[in-house]
Amino acid sequence: MITALGLVVLLTVALLAMLFSWGLVQMQPDRNTLSYPAWFMDPEDTSWQLRLAANSDPGLGLSVSDPVRLCGPSEEHAYLASLNCAADPPVPVFEDPFAAVAAKRETVQPLGLGRCVDRFEVQCGAETRDLYLSPYRCKGKATTEVPAGFLPRFSTP
Repeated sequence: MITALGLVVLLTVALLAMLFSWGLVQMQPDRNTLSYPAWFMDPEDTSWQLRLAANSDPGLGLSVSDPVRLCGPSEEHAYLASLNCAADPPVPVFEDPFAAVAAKRETVQPLGLGRCVDRFEVQCGAETRDLYLSPYRCKGKATTEVPAGFLPRFSTP
């Protein structure tokens, strides 16, 4: 048999649980106000295509200490989709930025560098390579060159 005190405690706990649940719902972002890149909302949009130049740094993107610097995760995915494998004929590493999302393997923070670097596993023919990209602290200086062993998919004019 439930006593009056037990009923009050039970109703109080239920009310607090409902208030907590309501508060969590209120903290969720409104999907209509979130900012997505145009290509995320429209698969036919080609604005993600980055015009890249040939490589002048042989170590660019091949180690944690010399990552490709980009401005945000969406630019990171667009960059990967803007690379061709250096094969004959050259083939795209990824068809579009959506395909590049699944290639991320880990985020590492090298000692002494003070920033995180993402490691992507990229398949070029039978060879699997690791590419290191840093999209978290670009300060407006995004890399516009391709790593060694890759070609620009969309060349600069």
